[in-house]
Amino acid sequence: MKRDEEIKALLTFIQETHAPDIQYDEKGIQSDFQKNDNKLSFPLKLLSIIGGYLATSLFVGFIVAFQILYQSDIAMMVFGGIFILASIWILRLSNIIFLETVSVCTFLIGCVMLGYGYINAELGVNQVSILFLLIAIASIIISKHYILSFLGLLIIYGSILTLILYNELFTGVLIYTSVLGLMLYFYLTNEAKIIKRFKIFTYIYNPIRTGLILSFVSNLAILCLRGMLDIPVDYVWISSLINISLITIFLLKIYKTLQVTEMKSKIFLSIFSLLILLPTVTFPGISGAILIILLCFFVKYKTGFVLGVLAFLYFVSQFYYDLNLTLLNKSILLFLSGILFLTLYYFINKTLAKHEKI
Repeated sequence: MKRDEEIKALLTFIQETHAPDIQYDEKGIQSDFQKNDNKLSFPLKLLSIIGGYLATSLFVGFIVAFQILYQSDIAMMVFGGIFILASIWILRLSNIIFLETVSVCTFLIGCVMLGYGYINAELGVNQVSILFLLIAIASIIISKHYILSFLGLLIIYGSILTLILYNELFTGVLIYTSVLGLMLYFYLTNEAKIIKRFKIFTYIYNPIRTGLILSFVSNLAILCLRGMLDIPVDYVWISSLINISLITIFLLKIYKTLQVTEMKSKIFLSIFSLLILLPTVTFPGISGAILIILLCFFVKYKTGFVLGVLAFLYFVSQFYYDLNLTLLNKSILLFLSGILFLTLYYFINKTLAKHEKI
């Protein structure tokens, strides 16, 4: 009630002081605010996904324990498809939190049943991966829902990764990581253009952003397992080089935003950053995490920033225990990395202080 009065007072003030002839839909504005109130915060959405996963596990266990449906491949596929369609239909009709959670659970159950049915029918991993890829794309486009779009993107990522690993195209992991890094950079630095060009992204931009960050981090983590997988070590530097190039391009973008005009400062910071990052060329996780941190800090995306920091700490710890480098080399590199962050912090604070004085 208080907010409705504040909205009305603000609209009246604007009409009286700035635009007497302006016309507005007060009920429509209040309705939009009400819709925002009904939206879940990210932690609650995450809990909803976890709850859906646990419910799915319980349901699948129930089916196996009591031998319901799972002995019939066709029945599993049919009911799986029905569950997926039902979940999308419910999400398009309702914004109620309880129904959203039920829909997430139903969607996951449908995917598990469909996948189980197709694998038992001996259709092959490649065919099942492509099927889930198409289902995920369709669910994102049709539902336009946060949680389902987020899950859909993760399914797309997992399907492509499964195709790469199952067919033992281990060089493709490096290419996939580089493509994800490029996509993340373009996506986060062109938010306004993307939303303006494609209206569907007004609904799904945020979940796609979170999903891209998680996918990128996951692939960087897989590169850390190159000893377990036959990932060609000689080509790992390609992913690092792309990450470092994106960081350099991004620094040039920051210079323009902060109105840094001195060429000496630009050259010094760029060369200094390259010298610090070049030793990590055989370990793309560190440069990738730094790229995430910089991008999310620039666009003020707190969740992504936290994910980037956690990823950075993880990859640094993995790098520190890498037996291919001596302890002295690792210590020097970590020391120089700390100097880089302190220098950037000092530079940004100094620039902001100048703007405040102006």
